[in-house]
Amino acid sequence: MSQALETLLARIYTDRVALEQFLADPQGEAEKAGCSPAEVVHLKHPDTIGLRLAHQSFEKKRTQKAHHAPKPWWRHLGKH
Repeated sequence: MSQALETLLARIYTDRVALEQFLADPQGEAEKAGCSPAEVVHLKHPDTIGLRLAHQSFEKKRTQKAHHAPKPWWRHLGKH
């Protein structure tokens, strides 16, 4: 897997606009991202449902992580 493909997938998983752009034109977005010709062919007919589920899963994890982040150590000072 090339660095270009890894970067494209990371964007798709974390950015809803990038996901929608990719789903509208997978081949064009893969070419624009600098994927190899073989990778572009493999991405021509993506698993739309799988990509949307993965995006939603990562989004949910980021949201949960943000809400459950530990308090900075200095917030505990002065509390007994």
